[in-house]
Amino acid sequence: MIGDQDEPVELTPHVGVGPLLLGMSESEARAILGSPRSSRRTRKGEIEHSWRGVRICFALNGAAEEISLAPPARPVYRGHELFAEHRLIQLFSQEDPEPKGGFGIVVFLGLGIAISGAETGEPDQPSVTLFSPGRWDNLSPPLRPIGH
Repeated sequence: MIGDQDEPVELTPHVGVGPLLLGMSESEARAILGSPRSSRRTRKGEIEHSWRGVRICFALNGAAEEISLAPPARPVYRGHELFAEHRLIQLFSQEDPEPKGGFGIVVFLGLGIAISGAETGEPDQPSVTLFSPGRWDNLSPPLRPIGH
């Protein structure tokens, strides 16, 4: 499984991470990851399943809208192992030069990637979330541009 394996998995913006794809169904996720360790409904009524190092949020239509990874998962982006990298904002800013921040996260709307932890004051709790286009465009309160 992705969260339990020692092998890194490639993160592809707007697509997925390894075999986990945005838009996939709950049954497709279970076929890859097995039964989730926990499940809950969000305030929007969406279903969120968690496995070791992996969290997937399924929209009301049943499609995966967010895939979040935390250790022990080992996401890689363009050769950079993300949880070992200390300059994530600079790494992602090369392709999305207008990051936004708020709520303890840094969001790259153009890439559909949000990061927390390593550079946001929580070094013991790093995570990276891949989300579908438009998913985080209208957060309230709105995200603010950040300097990098």
